[in-house]
Amino acid sequence: MEAKKLQTVTDKREYGIDFVKIIAAFLVVLTHLFTFGGFKENLEVGTVKYFCAIFIQGISLCCVNLFGLSTGYLCFKKKAKLSKVFSLWIQVVFLSLIVLLAFVLINKDISLIKLNLIQVILPIASGKFWFFNAYIALFLFVNFYNKCIESISKKEFLILLASMFVLFVAIPLYTGKDSFKTNKGYSFVWLTFLYFAGAYIKKYNIINKVKSWLCGLICVALISLIPLYGCFNASHQIKFLDGDYSEIATNYNSIPIAVASILIFLIITKIKINTDNKIFKKIITLFSSASFAVYIIHCNPFVFEGFICDKLAYYSDYSVGHMIGVILLRAFIIFVCCSLLGIVQAKVFEWLKVNKFCNRVEDFIDKIFNKFCREE
Repeated sequence: MEAKKLQTVTDKREYGIDFVKIIAAFLVVLTHLFTFGGFKENLEVGTVKYFCAIFIQGISLCCVNLFGLSTGYLCFKKKAKLSKVFSLWIQVVFLSLIVLLAFVLINKDISLIKLNLIQVILPIASGKFWFFNAYIALFLFVNFYNKCIESISKKEFLILLASMFVLFVAIPLYTGKDSFKTNKGYSFVWLTFLYFAGAYIKKYNIINKVKSWLCGLICVALISLIPLYGCFNASHQIKFLDGDYSEIATNYNSIPIAVASILIFLIITKIKINTDNKIFKKIITLFSSASFAVYIIHCNPFVFEGFICDKLAYYSDYSVGHMIGVILLRAFIIFVCCSLLGIVQAKVFEWLKVNKFCNRVEDFIDKIFNKFCREE
């Protein structure tokens, strides 16, 4: 009986979302290699090499949006627990400490601990991980967002999404200014829009109402606009309303990236695993659960400076195929290494019963609130 029950639970798992998280984690690494690797600046605008590089970078820039959409899709109709915030905090501190100690041993410099310990213990205050900060803020509002989503009609939901799209995507495109402080998508405000979009997809089962091939064609067309705009902007400096139009095609909240992200999300989530191979399913689950660790580990200043920042400058001398190949390979190696460390960290947390500790902390805080909110 227990075996049948377990099988039923396993079969209900949406592995498409696991694929979204895995691909998003890989794309985070890839976009950082393209943005900070130091080779893109050496490419001649308008060449095939430039077009291919910027096209792939455009796909990689969908990473943050995919994470935001998957959060809305997964958390809608679920109660967000405060223990999750504590667990993420401990995870960031733990992984940061491991990386710090590793570099202390490698460099044989004990002073690194003194210089970086406060930033490790207080990741939000340090501001080193913007996505972690924005995600924590989003998570604290999830239960309120869900109540709002449950109470409004489909028409009201569409009006809400359309209004947010105009404010956070269309107006910045027109003015070239960050009028509503989305910070080019690096913010809690933008993650909120993505959360609502993901929840809408879940609530109205949009995944089963779209054609993958059509989404793919539109996505390719949108991403192709990015290198084309780069060529146009290089020869025609756009000046309008004193705005900055140099990055309007490559911001997380730009129209090509925002719409392409939703289309890619729909394509990936339609993936179904029709196999009883438990090992394969376990691997997918493990790598999916390690996606956040990939972000934290490779964005650690020591790892980022040591393996990503300006480390790819000479790649621009390679042929198109060779250049793209080595970049993808480097991203894959970093992704796999970080994922494996994340999987080990998860096992350590399981052994230390970290989640149980976080649940107890949440229960304690809940009792305090209940005491103050008790009706007389």
